Amino acid sequence: MPGYSVVLCDLDGTLSDPKEGITHSVQYALRKMAVASVPQSDELTAFIGPPLHESFMCWGLTESEAWRAVTYYREYFSVHGLYENYLYPRVRETLERLAHNQIALWLATSKPTGFSEQILEFFGLRSLFTGVVGSDFDGTGAHKVDVLQKIVEKNSGLGREHFLMVGDHEQDILAASRWEIDCAAVEYGYGLRTALHEAHPTYWIKRFDEIYPIVMGNIKPGQ
Repeated sequence: MPGYSVVLCDLDGTLSDPKEGITHSVQYALRKMAVASVPQSDELTAFIGPPLHESFMCWGLTESEAWRAVTYYREYFSVHGLYENYLYPRVRETLERLAHNQIALWLATSKPTGFSEQILEFFGLRSLFTGVVGSDFDGTGAHKVDVLQKIVEKNSGLGREHFLMVGDHEQDILAASRWEIDCAAVEYGYGLRTALHEAHPTYWIKRFDEIYPIVMGNIKPGQ
């Protein structure tokens, strides 16, 4: 009998490596905002994961400037950046195995739902997922705690012990903890390892396929 029957997957940094598309989109936006010195891609990885407008504000933009930057970001992302994206090793095979074993897969992301649906379609993975929950284009519902709330409510007949969150950012782990859901932190993504440790995930995984024995109940917390 599986250890978990519902698996909530983060997208960026967990299922796929979006660095190229996201950082190119950020660079495009900053140029459109007439920022004097646009950073190299490696300096912009903090944009991967958190709500986008908040990341622009952390870069020093006012709230109104940040939302204008988001508009510019999407000009590039919707045409090019969305497809500058690569699945991590063993993701497709692992999702297929989980779906074959009747595990309900949910995408749980801060990215707008529309873009998230397109990305899953691009990778040929959409049919494996029971549902996709992301944010609205106006930023509503972008925080991971709100994303997880929606998924829990859509599965209200199940106890929290049936859910597993998989993500690379401390926001994934903290949101899961808020809803009393076990969580697996992936080590290959873009979350800061120190912050992930401080969030106290239930499991650590070095490769995505390591979630399979966890979900199927062959590895218990603490093992």
